[in-house]
Amino acid sequence: MHLADWLWARTGRTHHLTPEQLVDHLADYLHDEAGADPARVQQVLLDDYLASGARARPQQLRASLPPGATPVRKRPRAGAQRQDQHLAAPPQGPAAGVPMADPGVEFRL
Repeated sequence: MHLADWLWARTGRTHHLTPEQLVDHLADYLHDEAGADPARVQQVLLDDYLASGARARPQQLRASLPPGATPVRKRPRAGAQRQDQHLAAPPQGPAAGVPMADPGVEFRL
């Protein structure tokens, strides 16, 4: 509970913090409040951050992150394969010359 109280006193919040902000605050907490070895904290946070797949660069880890360790990944288009199938298919419907219903005929459900 001490960490949450400390975080509240420092930031005025315990939510709406980015993962990068949490890494930075946690490193400060572990150094300043818990008296943990700074080199060990740095290594553990770095290992955990890299394993998470996060792509940003927290201030506390910026100097330790290897080049290219946090690449910005481009996500494939959602539904790309299905869209490509529709684009490759010949057009159907009124645009393809399929006659529409006679406008003079009333349609009821």
